[in-house]
Amino acid sequence: MFRWIYKKIKSHWKNRSLRFCVVFFSTVCSIFAIIVIYVFILDPWQLFHQTWFRESIFIKNGRFQNAGIINNYEFDSVIIGYSMAENFSAQEASMLLGGKFVNLSFPIALLSERNIILKRLLQKKDNSKVIISLEHLPTVSVGTYNIDISPDKYDFLYNWNPFDDLRIYFDVNLFNCWNYREKCQKEIPGERRNSLQELSSWYHYYEHIFGGTQAWCNMSKSSTVYKTLLQSIVNYQEQINNGAAASWSKEFKEKCIENSNSTFDTYILTLIKKNPDVEFLLFIPPYSRLWSGQHEQSNSGYYQTYLSFISHIVKVTNHHSNVLFFGFDNMDFTADVANYMDTTHYHEDINSRMLKLMSEQSNILTAENVDDYLGEIQELAHRYDLQSIANKFKTCLDMI
Repeated sequence: MFRWIYKKIKSHWKNRSLRFCVVFFSTVCSIFAIIVIYVFILDPWQLFHQTWFRESIFIKNGRFQNAGIINNYEFDSVIIGYSMAENFSAQEASMLLGGKFVNLSFPIALLSERNIILKRLLQKKDNSKVIISLEHLPTVSVGTYNIDISPDKYDFLYNWNPFDDLRIYFDVNLFNCWNYREKCQKEIPGERRNSLQELSSWYHYYEHIFGGTQAWCNMSKSSTVYKTLLQSIVNYQEQINNGAAASWSKEFKEKCIENSNSTFDTYILTLIKKNPDVEFLLFIPPYSRLWSGQHEQSNSGYYQTYLSFISHIVKVTNHHSNVLFFGFDNMDFTADVANYMDTTHYHEDINSRMLKLMSEQSNILTAENVDDYLGEIQELAHRYDLQSIANKFKTCLDMI
């Protein structure tokens, strides 16, 4: 039998076309196999295993990097949110709340994008606690994703098929990410990090901007971003003084309320319902009172949608025993701009303080206290002295 097969092959091998095809496809298959083996061994995104033969390296972009962390690192609790959640210490959260935390937060992390990651996480691991920041983005509707990185570039990393994860290594645009070269950051913005514990934190890179109005003034002398920020605060106050505050139509306000409510229900509430054994710790990031004062005093329509968002979350989660919803807008630290690098991004000490309050189960919003809470924070925002800060920034800008 084998001799017959051998003779057949030998007789056909004289055919040059057949020889060429066999050699060509053998070469292609060999090259492909070598590349796959190389990818599997190197595996820079750690999709298949933790790093081998080199130091651990992570990219600070959770859309891509979180898949490998979920696949190959041991933890039972997570923090995930926008940039305002990136400075939570996973180690501190583990100490105060129990469990073993990692912080999977990343910049401009819309709820739709976090849902992709959380669904995979909650299906793959036995999770104890999930801390989620709930940013109020009233113009973002269900089905909206980050315009810079569409989900089809990374959502396949979070399905149940491990083989299609290789696609990330055969994407021509991401080829230079194999070794985390500088060009990689143009395709996947995010700094290179060597520690999982410091994967998402940014505070120490911007520590010099904290310190109050004078620090912001100093930044405006060299930064067009801060010059624009200060000018916008001055403009807000001038609009208020001139009685030219922004006005939202009833239809637009209702649409914004619907956007906020439906994005929460679609991307977070569904996970809460499907995972009754997981404790969800939800919170609204405590932006500065300067921010809330601006919006309450100059655009009450916008601020009303913010208050409505908080009320809705309490309403739809109140009967779920696995949810705690925290509100921090009435805390004294929100009134001091020294705790902020702009109107929304706060000092890492505030992250620590929130973790402590969560561990003490303080500042929990319920159906019984939410109306009083909303009335209190609206009054604080309404009485906030925007004029004094606007005057300081106007003086500062006049000196540039």
